[in-house]
Amino acid sequence: MRNPWGDDRAWEHRDTREDVPLPGVMDTLGNGFATMATRPFIVAPLVLLDLYLLIMPRLLFAPVSTRLQVWLDGRGDGWDDLSGELERLGRANAFDLAVIRFPLVRLPALVPTLSGKERSASGWDYVFTDMPIWTLILATAASLIVGLIASAVYRSLLAEAIATTPAMLSALHPARLFRLVTGMFGWISISIGLILLLAMPVLVLTVVGALLGFGSLAAAWILMLVPIAWGFVHFYLSVHALFIDRRGPLQAMKSSYRVVRKYFWQSVQFILLSFVISTGLTYALAAMAADSFGVFLALALNSFVATGMLAAAMHFYRDRAGRLDLPAVVPTPGR
Repeated sequence: MRNPWGDDRAWEHRDTREDVPLPGVMDTLGNGFATMATRPFIVAPLVLLDLYLLIMPRLLFAPVSTRLQVWLDGRGDGWDDLSGELERLGRANAFDLAVIRFPLVRLPALVPTLSGKERSASGWDYVFTDMPIWTLILATAASLIVGLIASAVYRSLLAEAIATTPAMLSALHPARLFRLVTGMFGWISISIGLILLLAMPVLVLTVVGALLGFGSLAAAWILMLVPIAWGFVHFYLSVHALFIDRRGPLQAMKSSYRVVRKYFWQSVQFILLSFVISTGLTYALAAMAADSFGVFLALALNSFVATGMLAAAMHFYRDRAGRLDLPAVVPTPGR
């Protein structure tokens, strides 16, 4: 059976140009923050988004949650768990969807990670809980569109910053941004499709098991995490490839797979280190943000560190993709 990601034998015998050692994981992090320090303006989209989410009132999904809970009321104990999830939905902010919560694509904004208590303590928490449902629908759609555009601008500036011959104005070309936004949307659609494809057999088994009176199939859902974790690792660099190579979501996923496969343990080290730094930083900055002035310092620190980490990830991919003779893109005006 043909390997969908390419000919393994041909791949192994390609010229990988290992004559010059690649930068290690720590060196790559240093390169990322050096890029960030020399071009600090690339944090602007992230800072502006965080300030917008901080100052704008929160538009909660409480009306939708309440209506659904009323509809479920009295349908039996089996719906209690779903009712609890709906209560959580009621506390969600429609504007926070601008960060694009989907893994690997999300903007590393700080404000959406703050709890309601932390935002209230900062003194910048204003809430709308009784807006019409049509307003929530429009706000949700607008937030998702704005988030995709903001992410495209932010990541495009980053990709141009690490280029051999940076041309920062070309990163903001409308035609280029449109292709990147559609590419991100395509990447999200493909990823959701793959997850649904994996989950469908387990979902069918769960429904059939419930109808036949079998016990919980939690073990099957846990086992499903194995292929999801495999995909997360092997496609971790795909979003960065999308912006560096600008060849479309499928080609970006293929390039990420090949880079991670060739440099698997380095990739795992980089992913784990990125996760530890970003998680630890979020907890520390959340505590700092519980103050009307400390929150601004927290936003600035988050934007600097998060941008440096993303720049490092792009360096990591670019350095290794260059060794693997991946299909290159010849930049043209407006790309």
